[in-house]
Amino acid sequence: MPSPFWTKNLVLERLTLEHHRALADFFEENLEALRASRSDPTKEERGPSDLAEWEIYNSDFAVAANEGCYYGVWTKAAGRPSRSFIGSMQVRKRAVSAGGLHLDVIELGLVLGDAHQRQGYGSECVAAVTHHVLTSRPQEIIGLQIKPDNEPSLRTARRLGFELLHPLPNADGTLLFTMSAGSLARMPDRFLGGKGIA
Repeated sequence: MPSPFWTKNLVLERLTLEHHRALADFFEENLEALRASRSDPTKEERGPSDLAEWEIYNSDFAVAANEGCYYGVWTKAAGRPSRSFIGSMQVRKRAVSAGGLHLDVIELGLVLGDAHQRQGYGSECVAAVTHHVLTSRPQEIIGLQIKPDNEPSLRTARRLGFELLHPLPNADGTLLFTMSAGSLARMPDRFLGGKGIA
């Protein structure tokens, strides 16, 4: 995926050491949102405290293209001197299983700060990245793994036209939603305005 990657209201940019402060502040301010996004909500979350620790943390992000990549999400700075960091998205190739089915997907994992949820940013971000990936690499499948009690994310997946692969949770307790290039037409047009033009 190109970096930066633009949607109608957002900018996604690959995270590097330069983004240390924005990401550390985001982690500090949004622990609940981060915990809610984890398969294991008891796992303690915290951001890196200094550049050396961030360098180790960044390696865990698996920036290598064959393992995955994390992108920061900013609101566009329309008429303002700076933009606002509101979350992060992971884009990674991954083997997943659901109901006895095994497939390779490009998994999208999005975390938005508490103050920027329920404003349509999640739908816009997932829609734009999904459209970009499936139109540039139509052989791929996009996957979203969502905890059954995460109602906002479940609504987003269904609203965008993702299909629940199996009604029972996976071994990690999540539900797997998928979309292929052939089913991209299910995505409502209203989510595709300004779709990912770099």
